[in-house]
Amino acid sequence: MNIITILFMLFAVMMPLSKSIANAFMIVAVIVTIWAITKYKSDHYLQGFLLQPFIKPIFIFLGCVLITIPFSSNILISLREYYHLIGDMVSFFAFIFLMTIRTNYAISTKHIIHSFFVGLFFSCVYLFYQCYVTKEIGLSGLYGNRAFLGFILEVGIPLVLSMALAAKSIKDRLIYGILFFIYTIAILLTHARGPWLGTLVGVAVVFYLYRNIFSKKMIVAALIGISLLAVLTAPFYWERGKTLFDIHHITNAQRIHIWQYTSQMIKDHPLTGIGLGQYPVTYPTYIDSNENLIRETPHAHNSYLMIFAEAGILGFLAFINLLVFIGLRLRVILLQYACKDCAVGFIGIFSAILITSAVDNAFFSAYISKMFWLILGILVYSAENEKKFGEYTTTLE
Repeated sequence: MNIITILFMLFAVMMPLSKSIANAFMIVAVIVTIWAITKYKSDHYLQGFLLQPFIKPIFIFLGCVLITIPFSSNILISLREYYHLIGDMVSFFAFIFLMTIRTNYAISTKHIIHSFFVGLFFSCVYLFYQCYVTKEIGLSGLYGNRAFLGFILEVGIPLVLSMALAAKSIKDRLIYGILFFIYTIAILLTHARGPWLGTLVGVAVVFYLYRNIFSKKMIVAALIGISLLAVLTAPFYWERGKTLFDIHHITNAQRIHIWQYTSQMIKDHPLTGIGLGQYPVTYPTYIDSNENLIRETPHAHNSYLMIFAEAGILGFLAFINLLVFIGLRLRVILLQYACKDCAVGFIGIFSAILITSAVDNAFFSAYISKMFWLILGILVYSAENEKKFGEYTTTLE
């Protein structure tokens, strides 16, 4: 096992536990990756990086956002947010560069994914302990907000479910199945409704993509198991779940008003937006002093409206273009390559994030974004290794 694998493992295990420590390991991992690229680079490594299919839509998105920064009312804050946007993608870029070096500097992606599962397990254990001590639910565990814990679980649940369904041995299927059960209980305890919706869709997508492996008996058994789980866990989610589509519920009403004022921001600044990072200071200026509404919010509770408001029409269209390209490319990887465990899991994650991003700023949350780009990097790296060496040996070897 090489040092880059170990550093990415440390990053993955710490992301559900401490974002600051995880970021430190990511910085070191990037430095060592740069060293590996410098030492083992091929003659056309930069060309190989730029020709990777994902790079063009990513650079178009980053470029369209960059050209709006000079129009921001606070350029320094916008540059800082732009730096964070790129920083979330660094792990993906690292894996793309590692695909271009002239030696088989193999990364054990299996160990990285498993490290993430371990970190998420301990994060869940702390949440269970917190609920036991306080005798309350709707808590945030190690996070400052329960939605953040919901976001990271939203990444883990579809992925571990896909691993369970694709596992070759009963032991592996049992381990992944237990983790799936633990993560599911944990996300119910968070009372984070956006991650609930996204995870439900992500799980449904994973089951749908694996539909051909199920016999009728397995389907019946799965339905019975899901029904029993739904009944047994009902006390954790029933009352909270009933508020999901109640437009008169206070938080739902607040979000509707936030979306309305965000739409007004978009009408006022359609071309260049208000500037990255300017939403928290711009939103209060749209609230009438006589209105009994929430007066401060860090974001639009909708990733699509958020990027439109802050980066204008160009940033929004580039973002949609990126999402469409990711979806189309995932279909190619799913159909043409053998890394279906990781591919199906990531498609589940992608589907979950698309849904949650309609009711929260999920896509641009560091808790989701960093893991999203890491796992996408792992998937693309795995598919490239399969193309080079003729077999898939990187995720469930």
